Order: sequence, then C-alpha cells, then structure tokens
Amino acid sequence: MDQETFNKGRYRAYIRHGENGLVFKTKDDIVAYLNGESENATWLGLKKQCVAEAKQCTFPTLKKKKMD
Repeated sequence: MDQETFNKGRYRAYIRHGENGLVFKTKDDIVAYLNGESENATWLGLKKQCVAEAKQCTFPTLKKKKMD
C-alpha cells in the first residue's frame, strides 16, 4: 500500500496485522521481516487464521444453487 493509505489507516477495516495479514510501513520493514527468524511461524499462524475465516464465509449464490 502507499504511504498515504498507511497513514490514514484505511487498511484496518480488513487487515489485522499479524492475525490475518501483515502491514508494513516501509520496504525496509518488509526486508527486515523477511530476513528475520520468525517469518515461517508467522506465516503458519496467518494461514490457519485465514483458512478459519474463509470457512465462515457464506456466498448467497452458492446456497441458492445447492437448494435447486
């Protein structure tokens, strides 16, 4: 995301840092994270949370097709 979006915090409505996504302020922050030791553990936790949230989603068009 660009600096303006980051500063306004618009992403907070749908991205929860470390829970269902990652938000970084600068490219240097991203590089530092990718070179850090906790990258794999963080990704595994994010994957688990995102899969759980996706399973809770409902799609009205899919429900309608199942009923037909």
